[in-house]
Amino acid sequence: MDCLGTGKEPQTSGRDNLQTLALVEAVYRSAARAETVRLRDLLP
Repeated sequence: MDCLGTGKEPQTSGRDNLQTLALVEAVYRSAARAETVRLRDLLP
């Protein structure tokens, strides 16, 4: 709430966790397609 009020960035932001989210997405896609999904293909 403090970050919303002050505009400061929180200790952990979405940018910090972007690679983790991309890894989870790659795992789900890989399982659904039964093929390798490259993590670098999901990140800009």
